This record gives sequence, structure tokens and C-alpha cells, in this order.
Amino acid sequence: MNIKSRPSKCFVYNRLDNLLRNRYDEVGVDAASANFKNCSKFKTTKYYGVDIDLSAVRQGVETGGENVFGIWADLSELDKLPSSSVGVVVSTFSLYHLVWSKRQLALVNLCRLVRSDGLLVVELLTDENLDDSIKIIEEQFNFIEIVYFKNYLSQWYERLIQNNISVTGDLYYFANTLPFRFLAWFLGFFEFFTYQKKGSNKHALIIAENKKNKINNNFDLSQFPMIGKNIFNLMTK
Repeated sequence: MNIKSRPSKCFVYNRLDNLLRNRYDEVGVDAASANFKNCSKFKTTKYYGVDIDLSAVRQGVETGGENVFGIWADLSELDKLPSSSVGVVVSTFSLYHLVWSKRQLALVNLCRLVRSDGLLVVELLTDENLDDSIKIIEEQFNFIEIVYFKNYLSQWYERLIQNNISVTGDLYYFANTLPFRFLAWFLGFFEFFTYQKKGSNKHALIIAENKKNKINNNFDLSQFPMIGKNIFNLMTK
């Protein structure tokens, strides 16, 4: 159960739990992982958190286990990572922060990383670039499911919280208390009535499987230098 302060996040993280529950692959990659926010959801043997914020990557590695690794990298510059080598690739609440030119590059490489039997889960805005983003994914996968979320009810509740930050902050404070987080979790159930409707939602969770390229490789990062324990450096040109 994911009890967050925002209904849309309660919905999408519960869906992510269901998707990853039985994915016992060798390697999992969490793109734009911050301090490895999705690490506990991965059931893969090894978890790799990728982020451009080195301090967040360090924090994630420090609090993770022996098989938790960090990759310090720009999401738009992952072309050196081995193709068709990752069982599970996930990116949540991150890609839409990139300008479209960089988002394109990131999507192409995240798709490229997935093994033939692997799973890709990416979260995007339902903006003017969504159709082009879906086309990039369709070029590499045979099966795609789109789950739309953050409906009008979630938008209203989350806007109420967000607007209150700049006024008194009181409602924002209460929104993070357990009773209000349960309220957000309850409101998140209404996402199930609207998840098939693009027009009423601001975000989309794209799930892709059955890759067209059937070649698989090992996720070998031995060519990259390391920064301390379990952190690979892809920022060095």
C-alpha cells in the first residue's frame, strides 16, 4: 500500500507495485531515480539508480544494500550503456522535466536498454509531445499499454495543496499527516474510473513489453570509472 500526500501518486505507485511484484530479473534500472525512490519496489537481483544529481545518488547507495548501485549520468546521454541488457527499466515523475529534444534521446535509450523479454515503464505528461513519445516506444516494442491518471478530482485536490504552500502552508502540512494521506489514498481510487480517458487526465503511465529486437546482452559496466563504492561515472567525457 502506497500512502502518499497526492492521490495521483498513490494510484501510480500502487500500479507500479503490481507491475514489478513478480519481475525477478537480474538487472533493474530506475531512471532519474533521485535518492533511489523506487528501489524498494524492484525485485531484481541488482538495482541501478540513474541520476544527474550526484549527492542524491550517493545518498541512495549509502542507504541501499550490497546489490544497490548508482549511475551518475545525464538521461539524455545514456548511449554508452549496453543495448538489450536490462530486465526492468522504470522512470516515474521525471522525464517531463526534460526539454523535448533531451526527452527524445532519453526515451530512445531507455527503450534500447530493455532486453527482449524485459519490461519498460515510463511516466509522461499528456502534453503535445505524448503521441511522439508513444511512437518512439512503439518502434521497439510489440505490446504497449497506456494508463492515464491524475484526473480532475486529483488535479483539484493537489492544486489546493500546492496553492496553499505559498499562502500559509497549513494545508500542505496537514496533507502530509497520516489522516490526510489516507484521504489521498482514498481519492486515488477514483483514478480507476478514468484511467482509459486521455482527455480528463494530465499524466500517462506507459507499459511496454515484448521487444522487437530479440538480441540480449550482459549489463557490463566495467568500462566506466567508479566514484567511491558502487557508483559508476558516465559524466566523464
